[in-house]
Amino acid sequence: MPREKHSHHPILKLAGILIFLAILLALAFVIYDIVLSHAPVAQVAIVTGTIKTIGFSTYPLAASFASPSGTYFTTVVNGRYAISLLAGHSYNMVVSYKSLAGLGSGTCSAGTLSLPLNGTIITYNATC
Repeated sequence: MPREKHSHHPILKLAGILIFLAILLALAFVIYDIVLSHAPVAQVAIVTGTIKTIGFSTYPLAASFASPSGTYFTTVVNGRYAISLLAGHSYNMVVSYKSLAGLGSGTCSAGTLSLPLNGTIITYNATC
């Protein structure tokens, strides 16, 4: 009995290739989604507190928090402030102040604030 030859029609080959590519693309999207959904999220700490200036007749206007990741600013209202910062970093705090008479202004160092790795609420009272 003679052996039958299989016909390899070009359309069937193309359909098989397209199905294979569609499966690969779907798999790539699933892997991409898994990687993104498990990507670490930066923790944030909320820092609140009071600031007092020791200069004669001065009051704090603003505070800056500088770290290798950047410098962040907040205003001071009635001696109180609040700011969200990246956890796990150390920040050098600098206070901007003004005199009650409005004749002078300046800055002073209020120390270094080291935040824990986990996001939390920290109270940091400063005097400078």
